[in-house]
Amino acid sequence: MLPSLRDQITVLVSPEQLRLVRTGAQLTRRGLSERVLDKKSIPCIADGEYSWSAALQALQEALGGVKPASARVILSNQFVHYAMVPWNEALSNDREAVALARHSFVQLYGASADAWVLRTNQDAPGAELLACGIDPRLLESLRVMFVAAKFRLKSVQPALMAAYNNGKSSLRGRNGWFVQYEEGCLCLALLQQGRCRSVRTLRVGDDWQEMLPVILEREAYLTELDVSSDEIYLWAPEQGKVGLPVGGRWHLTRMQAVIRHGLMPEYEGRYTMAMMSL
Repeated sequence: MLPSLRDQITVLVSPEQLRLVRTGAQLTRRGLSERVLDKKSIPCIADGEYSWSAALQALQEALGGVKPASARVILSNQFVHYAMVPWNEALSNDREAVALARHSFVQLYGASADAWVLRTNQDAPGAELLACGIDPRLLESLRVMFVAAKFRLKSVQPALMAAYNNGKSSLRGRNGWFVQYEEGCLCLALLQQGRCRSVRTLRVGDDWQEMLPVILEREAYLTELDVSSDEIYLWAPEQGKVGLPVGGRWHLTRMQAVIRHGLMPEYEGRYTMAMMSL
């Protein structure tokens, strides 16, 4: 069975939760419009040798017997390693950029990083490269799974990049911390004029809101970058009212995701990553 060209399934894969949203196109007087066909949230228990194995097992079961479609996967930041790579004017192509990134990853994470699949992104000519590294076994497992289910896997994207790109227009020219929250994890990106200058992922507990000012004070000290800002741009669509301890110097702005227009009637915070504009 060939995948339906009008249907797309977007999957958010995290250690303890799998979220899937299937959308389809319908013809209206204004042309083709997307609508939600199905959405589900499947809890997982992270165990075994790889933190992503339980989520992939749940995904395999979820795809079984489902009509094939094109697919897009967003990976939790807990499955991704990040690094900022200084720009080198001697670089002439993407291959050389990846080679430079690999050298930086090995220095940061050790010899195991030499086997990771790396991708780089550059905000502007001459700017630092934001690089991410993913275990090739995870990517290969996803590819094999979708091929077996006769889905067409269009893309695999880290959660940080998906959220950052979605909110990029509102972050343009801003200085401050872009903070992305997932259950048990914070991803912190320091922005200068809207461009990412440093990235760090941390494990956190239920008290992360109270601890966030202390965490950011420490990170600001460790970065050694001349970026002075009291602004926090928080991406936490699943959370309700998020606040900070009273009396601190930090100013919190909750980021609002840009959701694809046709999907708004079915929108829920926990499905934000699967329903936002690409």
